[in-house]
Amino acid sequence: MEHWLKAEKLIAARAKPVGEKPAKESDDLKKITGIGPVLAKKLNAMGITAFGQIAAFTPEDVDRIGGALKCRTKMLGNDWIGQAKKLSLT
Repeated sequence: MEHWLKAEKLIAARAKPVGEKPAKESDDLKKITGIGPVLAKKLNAMGITAFGQIAAFTPEDVDRIGGALKCRTKMLGNDWIGQAKKLSLT
């Protein structure tokens, strides 16, 4: 499990997408369709606290995080990445 957490820290450390608003402590991930309070808490525990982080997910990130949280279908079906990109610019 420890190696998995290290991978999540790498996701958190990625450069923010071009045009993203300045980072703040955390975003309200519940604004993304399909993320409720429980899932937001789990994502935050993994170090995923900002829309920019979700917007930067790669297919491998979706597989790993979605698999770990058992929400891969929800991530893809609700287009979390697309929603996060829009929200990170507002």
